[in-house]
Amino acid sequence: MVNDGTCTCSIYADGVDCLLPVCYGYGDSRSGEVYGFCESPNKCKCIDETNWGGERCDIPKCNGILRGETGVCGGHGYCGIDGTGNHVCTCNNFLFLLKLFNCLFY
Repeated sequence: MVNDGTCTCSIYADGVDCLLPVCYGYGDSRSGEVYGFCESPNKCKCIDETNWGGERCDIPKCNGILRGETGVCGGHGYCGIDGTGNHVCTCNNFLFLLKLFNCLFY
């Protein structure tokens, strides 16, 4: 909608010409996270689909499986991020050999 030469955007658009889609309240073409961008209203595209997923590209993946999904870390651990930004499995069982194999063997 144009008022006095300026655009008033809908809740799904942003920018000077209302051409940028809004995702989850963020109108700067990002999903609100640093791992993806907004393609269309509330539809995000992950920049690194190998390591990130989810609706807002904010859920880490370990070995290609989203944290919280069946089979992540062999079903024997938790997918997280270490202090250097690497995606790692933390095994439920602290056996040294399990950690070597990303919790894939039990």
